[in-house]
Amino acid sequence: MQKLHERVASGSTFLRGSEAEVQRLIGSGDAKIEFEVWLVQPGFSAGNMEDRITTLLLAADSFVARACGGTMKVLCSA
Repeated sequence: MQKLHERVASGSTFLRGSEAEVQRLIGSGDAKIEFEVWLVQPGFSAGNMEDRITTLLLAADSFVARACGGTMKVLCSA
């Protein structure tokens, strides 16, 4: 919560809700927070992926999983 407070204090804003509402939800234990990160690259071909790109995507997926327990999806051409 300290990091959230620091971000709000430095000028970050909420599109919906407030810092107080987040604190209330997390503090109550009733909230289930899930994160999903979508990477969209229409010109990117899954069938023609270079090893360096595969390594980069795996590292990004690992970071998302470790940082917030979320999942990463990649949307590209066949």
